[in-house]
Amino acid sequence: MRMPVKPTSVRTNNPVPSWWLGFALAWLLIVVISMALMIREPMPAWRRGAILTLLTLLAGLYLASVLRSAPGDCDLARPRQWYLPVAALVAMIACVAGLVALAPSAGMWWMAMYVVVAAGLTLSPQVSATVISVVTLGVMVGGWAISGHADPRLMIFLAIGAAALAVRHLAVTIAQLQSARGALAHRAVSEERLRIARDLHDLLGHSLSLVAIKSELAGRLLPAAPAQAVREIADIERAARDALRQVRMAVAGYRQPTLQRELAAARELLEAAGIEPMIPTRLGDHLPAAVDSMLAWSVREAVTNVIRHSRASRCEVRLERFGDRVRLLVVDDGIGAAASGAGRRAVDGRRACSGIAGLHERARAVEATVDARPGPAGGFVVLLDAPVHADATGRFPGDDA
Repeated sequence: MRMPVKPTSVRTNNPVPSWWLGFALAWLLIVVISMALMIREPMPAWRRGAILTLLTLLAGLYLASVLRSAPGDCDLARPRQWYLPVAALVAMIACVAGLVALAPSAGMWWMAMYVVVAAGLTLSPQVSATVISVVTLGVMVGGWAISGHADPRLMIFLAIGAAALAVRHLAVTIAQLQSARGALAHRAVSEERLRIARDLHDLLGHSLSLVAIKSELAGRLLPAAPAQAVREIADIERAARDALRQVRMAVAGYRQPTLQRELAAARELLEAAGIEPMIPTRLGDHLPAAVDSMLAWSVREAVTNVIRHSRASRCEVRLERFGDRVRLLVVDDGIGAAASGAGRRAVDGRRACSGIAGLHERARAVEATVDARPGPAGGFVVLLDAPVHADATGRFPGDDA
């Protein structure tokens, strides 16, 4: 029975990103400075109180509107509940008008920048561009009507609005990428489940059909021909044992990593962690399965340690062939032996961790050796040396020849 699919919300449940919060809060510094100037400005107490109240209300409306829109609106063209940010913008414009009326010579026209920033962060690009242009033009015309000249510096509102639009676009893009990543992961899991189900059906379908048919035949033969029934029961046992053996082989195959797959995964993980990967891209199928699996486990463990402990900026994976032996070398330029006390503890932890110990156990199974130590010039080195059977080709995976 298929479960009903819930519609995907256009808002994410992620917390407000720090960079979005920092961008929004940075603009409040101007309100704080304006309040400090108004407190020192000689004026009636009621006027000062009204100005401080309007500045506080303006900052509150701006902050509430911006933080509410961070960064969950995944549809740039149709923001969710558009009337709420529009109502907030109208209220902010009213606050700016009140500030200008209360202090016409104090430069309160500049408070309209909060309307511009909020429009860029909360509205769709087309609507926000219109609002930013109208607000900029309105501020310049209003300033000209009151003071008799237009301040060309107010044109910077267009640049401020463009910056807010860029930040919003970046936030929406990140939200969409996170959603796409989750969808791809879900699809990959579903495809893997289908593959496993298909493989098990192919493995067990014939064997179980044979067991069912021979069981029925043995039941009919048992009263009349016991000897033949015994033979049929023996065939049933062989078929069942063969099915069990095939299932165990299939499960073991699912659990065993391959060198090709682990190198590709290591490249993606290192890039995601901000570490430059230096990993060969061309690989062949010239290694025995046991050695290939051993190398794959080594790459997985070594790269995991680089990401978790090394604080490196670059990680290199080298695969080399020396006669009948193959060598895997994983080197990073992280904390290594030249680290501080905390760094040395991290290195020591890598040396003693269960992952490296597990690699030693796996290496002994294929007569290989593992050496994990700080590098002579810094960083950390994991070296695995394994024998290759004589039936392997002379070329090593990754050779261009």
